Amino acid sequence: MQLDNVRDELMSCHGPLRVLQRIMQLPYDQKMKTVALLWCWWSERNKENHNQKRLADGEFQFLVTRHINEWVQFYKPKPVQKVCTARRWIPPPENFVKLNTDGAFMEQSHSGGWGAIARDYMEEIVFAAARSAQHLSDALHAETMALQNGLRIADQMGIGRVIISTDSQVLKSALECSGLDHSCLGQLFLISSINWPWSLLTTKLNSARGNVTSMLMF
Repeated sequence: MQLDNVRDELMSCHGPLRVLQRIMQLPYDQKMKTVALLWCWWSERNKENHNQKRLADGEFQFLVTRHINEWVQFYKPKPVQKVCTARRWIPPPENFVKLNTDGAFMEQSHSGGWGAIARDYMEEIVFAAARSAQHLSDALHAETMALQNGLRIADQMGIGRVIISTDSQVLKSALECSGLDHSCLGQLFLISSINWPWSLLTTKLNSARGNVTSMLMF
């Protein structure tokens, strides 16, 4: 089993704790061989103490080898495969500006923030803004505030063709129907109404960070 050097090292250790520490430091294959050998050895010693029949030398070697093969196969750490999902920001058509907005909400303090960034078809930043916010009612409030401020800035800059991109399904649904117009956020949706053509795209995020700056990674 080629464990002579391991045996010599373990015999030079002072105390069982040091033996265990040295075993754990061994390369994986040697560690499994050592543990299997000690396990079978301990089992045979128990048989001797209870006057039970011990295994013959060949049977003992077979048992140790079987344990080694099983443990190496089933307990060896598997390499972690990282799945990287490529996520690329898709530019808008020519003469359009794409507006990405995002909001953050902390339930305990009812505070958070909003952010907005607009880029043209050449992927150049037209404007970017972010600010903290207080007295938020929920996450939808933060998302709506982000959209409202992004559209306000676009209006002030004379941007007439806007494609809106958001990761909030609730905000998307609210903008596509009037069911929430009479809720506490209804006024925000009315203020966010614009007279120029626009469309809404929903970007599915793989990240669960949920912070304002995550919009910069679309």
